[in-house]
Amino acid sequence: KPAGFGAIARHWRPRAGYAGTYDAKWERERFPLLPQDYDPRFAQYAPTDQQTDYLTGNEPVEVTNMTSYGSWSFSLPRVHFAFTTRIGAENIEHRARLHTVILEPGASRCTLVWCSSLRCHGKEYQIGYITLREKEVLTRAE
Repeated sequence: KPAGFGAIARHWRPRAGYAGTYDAKWERERFPLLPQDYDPRFAQYAPTDQQTDYLTGNEPVEVTNMTSYGSWSFSLPRVHFAFTTRIGAENIEHRARLHTVILEPGASRCTLVWCSSLRCHGKEYQIGYITLREKEVLTRAE
């Protein structure tokens, strides 16, 4: 198989096949929601050998022979973000998950992306505010 570190474009196979069916039936019955046959793998733009189910922080990272100084290693930070979303008269608490790690060894830079989602279909116009805060991480003594 071909190997690489670049992003897989959304119109390339097999990623394109995970997008789902956007036809007249979807437009009539589901729009603006994703189609029933949407596969979350469509959102993954990393090659499959560079994907993981979830990240929690503290994972070791080691990049070898991709920098001028040989090896670059560190652990991902363990940070948790919590959201409070006001929908109508209700405050809903939800967490963000560490979703994406972008490594740029030549710049000694690591970019982390957290993601959160909340079901609010039919109530999206009732969203009053969303607050974000860093949540204390409790770790168990080993």
